[in-house]
Amino acid sequence: MHAHRLLPLLAAAALAVLLAGCSQMSVRHLDRAPWSTGGNETLSLKFWRFEYAVEPQADRFRITGRAYPVKETLPEWVDWIDELWMAAYISDASGKVLADDLHVYLPGPLDAAKGVPIDFTLKPGRIEDGRLFLTFGYRMALGRGKSSGAAPDPNRRQFFANERAVEIF
Repeated sequence: MHAHRLLPLLAAAALAVLLAGCSQMSVRHLDRAPWSTGGNETLSLKFWRFEYAVEPQADRFRITGRAYPVKETLPEWVDWIDELWMAAYISDASGKVLADDLHVYLPGPLDAAKGVPIDFTLKPGRIEDGRLFLTFGYRMALGRGKSSGAAPDPNRRQFFANERAVEIF
């Protein structure tokens, strides 16, 4: 390949590396709760309500509790989890993510009364002065009845939604 054709490719690759190094995760667009380590807390997003407690540990924090689907915002026919990922985030006042943890759930029945257990371990790096916030995120595919697992059924209903941290440059 000629050098004059290689130069734009190298410049694009260098720019991509530079931008990746400058990017950060943000939860500024999500509802967040002020950081608290005392007692039980509740935080609602559009499709999930999180009831949780924060337990300080030696060099990290453990967030445990349950997440409940918000029935009023979901189609009434959803009763099965096809895909569910949940995350917890510690952020600063501007929404910059300082620590996060992710949990992937197995497919199974969705019981709105029982919800799903949450258990996250967050180990923030260097924390600067200022207030901290906690929020959650999710990515989900909910269906009507158990998926056959074989070839996708084009007539089976599914509902997709996500609220999560976004990468900003």
